[in-house]
Amino acid sequence: DRYLDDLEQRYGGIDSVLVWPTYPNIGIDNRNQFDHYRDLPGGMAGLKQMVADFHRRHVRVLFPIMPWDLGTRNEGHEEYEVVAQILSEIGADGVNGDTMNVVPRIFRTASDRTGHPLVFESEGLYVDEGLAYNNMNWGKATNMEVPAVAKFKWLEPRHMIHISNRWQRDKNVDLQYAFFNGTGVQPWENVWGIWNEMTPRDSEICRRIGQIDRKFADLLISADWVPHTPAPLQFGIYASKFPGKNETLWTIVNKNEFDVPGQQMRVPHQEGKKYYDLWHGVELSPVVKAGMATLSFDMEAGGYGALLASAATAPRPGLKEFLAAMEIRARTRLNSFSRERRFLPQQIVEIPPTKPAASA
Repeated sequence: DRYLDDLEQRYGGIDSVLVWPTYPNIGIDNRNQFDHYRDLPGGMAGLKQMVADFHRRHVRVLFPIMPWDLGTRNEGHEEYEVVAQILSEIGADGVNGDTMNVVPRIFRTASDRTGHPLVFESEGLYVDEGLAYNNMNWGKATNMEVPAVAKFKWLEPRHMIHISNRWQRDKNVDLQYAFFNGTGVQPWENVWGIWNEMTPRDSEICRRIGQIDRKFADLLISADWVPHTPAPLQFGIYASKFPGKNETLWTIVNKNEFDVPGQQMRVPHQEGKKYYDLWHGVELSPVVKAGMATLSFDMEAGGYGALLASAATAPRPGLKEFLAAMEIRARTRLNSFSRERRFLPQQIVEIPPTKPAASA
């Protein structure tokens, strides 16, 4: 609870957590990766309780597998059988394949046999066929003037990518890429003891885009997703279009190093359709001409926008409250939050030499 309270206070919380029992202890002795699971405080019963505690806070729980763990105690069963059995027993939700370009299909088969199917997440999905049985993967954002399109999200819009760039100092690169593509971000701050924190500005961005992504998650998996829709009207503004039955969501990023006010988007209009600036939490008044609606709102330098068009007869449940909350947050500009990174100084602690031994 203390851990999750901190994350919610700083950047709006998380949806899943990857618990890593093995680093840095594996290799000290003969214990294998699954022995390190069992040796966590409380053993298997403690693990099951921990998973339940995360679930109580609506956070999914993943554990890793290490295909390179070959020189430790032999488990006596195949890796895919053991991980399926253990994670089924403790009620965990998924597996991250450390160093794996694809988590092989046999893991999917073994997991499904337990009746407790797991989500499989490769470290980097470089095998196209793996899209059929790897539900997620770690991705890496590219710092380009024009946002890149996430290939596997484009092929299968339900596929979840977690942008993971542990040494990235300017998190805006990752956050803009993720928001544009409708994917997730892995805010990895403690990199094996090296502190690379989310700055206050990073944290506020994460909070705001997280609130939009969670509220409109059903649209972000639209099979009709159109990245780089031609709706933006100004230089350096890029948008993705996520159509639904009666609603359409656009996620928008400003790649300019300056504010861009005024007319931003021109979209097809239908009588009765309403438009909402989700980023600023207000309803917009369109200028309609020749069947097209022109919408105006401001975008900060290196900032974000989100537009919802609704032809529904009744507004989405909770939309009024959502807009009110976003309007309050938008009163404070993103660029008023500090970009300063704190770091934790490290120093070598001298260890007294041990007394030489006469024999082993």
